[in-house]
Amino acid sequence: MEWGLPSMAEKTFTIGGTNILVQPGWSIQDKINARSTMQMTVVSTGTLTADITTGQAVEITESLTSIFTGIILEVERFEAMPNILQYNISSVDNNAKADKRRIAASYTANFSGNIVSAILTSVLSDEGVTLGTIEDGPQINKCIFNYDSAAEALDKLKDTVGGGYFWNISFSGALSWQNRASNAAPWQLTDSVQHNKFRVRETLSQYRNRQYVRGGTGKTSSQVDEKPSPAPDGTSKKFIMRYPIAEKPTIKINSTAIATADVGVNGFDTGKKYYFSYASNVITQDDSETVLSAADTVEVTYIGLYPIIVLADSAAQIAARAAIETGTTGIYENMIRDKALDNKDSALDLAEGLIAKYGVVPNVITFETEVAGLKAGQLLTIIKSLYDINASYLIESVKISSPDGYKTNYSVKCLDGAALGGWEEFFKGLLRGQKEYIIEDNEVLVILSSLAESVSWSGATAISNYTSLLPALALYPAADLYPGTTIAAVSVNESGVVT
Repeated sequence: MEWGLPSMAEKTFTIGGTNILVQPGWSIQDKINARSTMQMTVVSTGTLTADITTGQAVEITESLTSIFTGIILEVERFEAMPNILQYNISSVDNNAKADKRRIAASYTANFSGNIVSAILTSVLSDEGVTLGTIEDGPQINKCIFNYDSAAEALDKLKDTVGGGYFWNISFSGALSWQNRASNAAPWQLTDSVQHNKFRVRETLSQYRNRQYVRGGTGKTSSQVDEKPSPAPDGTSKKFIMRYPIAEKPTIKINSTAIATADVGVNGFDTGKKYYFSYASNVITQDDSETVLSAADTVEVTYIGLYPIIVLADSAAQIAARAAIETGTTGIYENMIRDKALDNKDSALDLAEGLIAKYGVVPNVITFETEVAGLKAGQLLTIIKSLYDINASYLIESVKISSPDGYKTNYSVKCLDGAALGGWEEFFKGLLRGQKEYIIEDNEVLVILSSLAESVSWSGATAISNYTSLLPALALYPAADLYPGTTIAAVSVNESGVVT
């Protein structure tokens, strides 16, 4: 098959399916693990009947093939000349549809692909997203989405399985869940393919071979009948435990347990015998209680908290760097902090994952081409004898632009995976073993339900109809007729006095 002829085809720009006219200089930015974005300036809306606004569908096609579809994220209206209205438009790809809706659901012992399908069926299908290629993927032992956006839920699945799988809503609106190892570019880069500005760069900017991870706080096992310090001495009413307290403790005085109802939270409860505070290692006796003497004993059973910090390193990489950098240890250390990590196993998984990702000095390859088809996340085979390169590279980003409005230029950045045995083996390796995949194990999921109630009532009301006799409309009393049993003659003198 012959590769590499650049396309000079005419491009079509549409908003809501209606053709528009765009200035040269438009661009598309496609990055791995990020939304693709598009910038353009509309100089004529053509036959578009409504004004351009956010949320409208945007598409760019070349030779009837979409090179971008998405929705308008931001519109800026301006006058290029007096009374000539133009539009600066920023758009984001169809993956943004997954930002709109929320997921409240839990799953156990299910393939990750089935969970993706459930997300599609429950919310995304209502937004016009259709079924793409959804592979089974690794099994997720437990998974809780507590009103996460659909995008956050899909990202959690991706991150949990180590990045070996990815999700995407295509230009046609189809949701896919696939192994990155099977996401090959549609062509190979060789000397026979049109390209220019080919560069290979090595960088130590993110390299590390020893990784520290400082997490949040983890919970200890149960500390049974620990004796606090100081011991009762007839004076002190505060007793200090070895660890900060995570849950309500059980307190024994002289081997007899204090009733649970008599142990309260300091600063919140009143009228208790003893108080504790979450994340504090102090237990306090109430002022009304008799101070304990040196003959008394206090024993506390509780779950404690401890700060999480773990270390992972690569002895092979440390030795390799020491051989290159003579007279040094070869150690490159890095520290990250993530308070969301609440157990040492999760922190260690993260540390090992970062060593796997950044514990090599990669080749970073950049080049430009006019050959269409490359997208971020694809694996591109590059064969360049001048550089002694024949390997697969992960496309990290693609910038699509047309400075002259005619030719389409693709600026590509690729990352080397050869030091890991090739990207295909790296992604497969992420999925080996019997690791249990768990998402948000300690979450409490509250499902909101809409309830409809039927209410019926009955009753009887007595209604009486009264008929009243009224004078006719034209009937009035006589001018000399007044109520009463006697009619007296009345006259008024000239002074207005009644006589």
